[in-house]
Amino acid sequence: MPHSNGPSLLHNKKSADTPIQVLVAEDNLLNLKLIGAIITAQGYKVLEATTGLLGLELARRHHPALIVMDIQLPDISGLEVTRLLKADVDTADIAVVGTSAHLAAGDGATQEAGCDAFMPKPIKISDFIELLRSLVIRGAAAKGPRGVEAANGPEPVA
Repeated sequence: MPHSNGPSLLHNKKSADTPIQVLVAEDNLLNLKLIGAIITAQGYKVLEATTGLLGLELARRHHPALIVMDIQLPDISGLEVTRLLKADVDTADIAVVGTSAHLAAGDGATQEAGCDAFMPKPIKISDFIELLRSLVIRGAAAKGPRGVEAANGPEPVA
């Protein structure tokens, strides 16, 4: 049975029996499996996308609590996918963590696109787990009756 900090953190608004879903949009299969394994070990269900367009489709269809978005995807950039999601009232409340081995966290591109946080690659597992938990907890606390997060804008990661 997966490790849990309490039932309210592991279940989404759709059903008490449905684990929180986290979408990982990553074209490097090794990174995809590693990030997915870390997320699964925290008790969350992982959705996988190897392209930006598939990530966009899965986000719209499943409305995950969180998206881990590679910035450099083969078909459409993760920044563009994030902009599209944040511009859509149905998906604007989904937290997005931008990831890249090439962008510096301070360059502002991820924040301008609407990412809620940035995690450089290679990821530091303990920092990633802390970020994952904080975004899921923040999202659960900020969501109203329909599941729409309060519009406080992106918060930078220290």
